[in-house]
Amino acid sequence: MSLNTDIPTLFNAINEHSDKLLKCLQDEMTALNSNQYENLLSLAEVKQSIITRLDTLDNQRQQLTGNTDFTSFLQQQVNSQQLVKQWQATQVKIQACKNQNEINGRLLQRRNKLAREVMDIMTGHNSTNETTYGRNGQTQTKAAFLNKTQI
Repeated sequence: MSLNTDIPTLFNAINEHSDKLLKCLQDEMTALNSNQYENLLSLAEVKQSIITRLDTLDNQRQQLTGNTDFTSFLQQQVNSQQLVKQWQATQVKIQACKNQNEINGRLLQRRNKLAREVMDIMTGHNSTNETTYGRNGQTQTKAAFLNKTQI
């Protein structure tokens, strides 16, 4: 294969895997939003596999150009205008994947924080609030509550 046919083939593979990654990330967000945590492990495995393949494809892309700027390299090729447009579209897809992954990461981080806070409340650990409620609903400090409790 010539260099000019390798580039479109490579772009097609990168675009295909970028689409797969974006779909996987959207599925991950759906699972997070609908509390389908059992699906997250399999989605993480699929996501990692796609990312590994994209890394391999990106290494191949870098080998085509050596140390030169990829856009400059494309401008020197036959059909350069088409290749540059295709590369720009690829970059937009990859940026969409990065944005979705960041959103998912923040959502997962917030869910984890909330789960920890709920567990702390339920177990009484790490409680910074020293206020409790008595039988009649009046607030009191924990120490005051314990002092008033008859054993």
